[in-house]
Amino acid sequence: MVFSSKRKLVIPKFFLGVQKLDSISCYKYLGLELDNKLNFKECKSCRIKKARKGLVLLSEALRAGLSTKSGESIWNNMIRPIIEFGAEIWGGKEWKEAEKVQVLTGKRLLGVYKCAASDFVRELGWFTMRAHCELKKVSYWCRIIRKSDDTLVKRLYKIRRLESVDRPGSWCWSLKSILESSNLLQTWNTETVGIGPGWMSAVKAYMMKRECTLWRQRMEQKPKLDLYRGIKVTLSREQYIDFGPRWRWRTLAMLRSGSSDLRIETGRWEGLSRMQICRFCLSGELNLLNISFLSVPDL
Repeated sequence: MVFSSKRKLVIPKFFLGVQKLDSISCYKYLGLELDNKLNFKECKSCRIKKARKGLVLLSEALRAGLSTKSGESIWNNMIRPIIEFGAEIWGGKEWKEAEKVQVLTGKRLLGVYKCAASDFVRELGWFTMRAHCELKKVSYWCRIIRKSDDTLVKRLYKIRRLESVDRPGSWCWSLKSILESSNLLQTWNTETVGIGPGWMSAVKAYMMKRECTLWRQRMEQKPKLDLYRGIKVTLSREQYIDFGPRWRWRTLAMLRSGSSDLRIETGRWEGLSRMQICRFCLSGELNLLNISFLSVPDL
């Protein structure tokens, strides 16, 4: 296989003795599907296909009575690692297919409609898939920094840092952008990383602040989440999700997500105003739902 970023690649002929060697465009090595352009499209496609198969089994288990907490455990420990496999190498870019899989999983765990806003799955306190992949990339970089200077991977890293740190699309450029967006550019410049899980927890906290800011900005652009913005303040897991079987709190989740059978939602399908006249008494406006009712702190 010949690696090149050229659109029209002229592949030379290779021989082993008198036998001509076949040229291929994709090869699986150490569990990763490598293509001749190194864009990892085939690798990501295979990860999504495998994750969707696991999602089908998870959905069947939920219909059979599996608890939401157990479903989350299956997602975090069995399905999501399939998607993130190899993210240390190719992570750091927007990946819409992976985000769709996580959003679909979150909606099924919460029991809300498919038409619910995608940002409502943050009710579970989840990062985006991009943030998860970026965190794995930063963790891998920390392991490289801690290695001895005479190891092959450390020597290769130092060479590539000098050559490609300012080249868009390169591994070092992507890593620098991740740290800069998380206010950790000084760490990139000095290469001073801590030891143990405590340092990675600090990195995760920085990313949490960034994720929360981006999440709030996305919700501002969705009128369907007008009510939810007043209820959900922090990017954390809500306590009511653990309150017994799903059927007990599913209605509350649907009301909070803005996707319910109430007139305040169905009227939006007809293009009606959020402030409507009550169709039963015709005496006053149908205002937004009482926020205090939907933001019960203690169940």
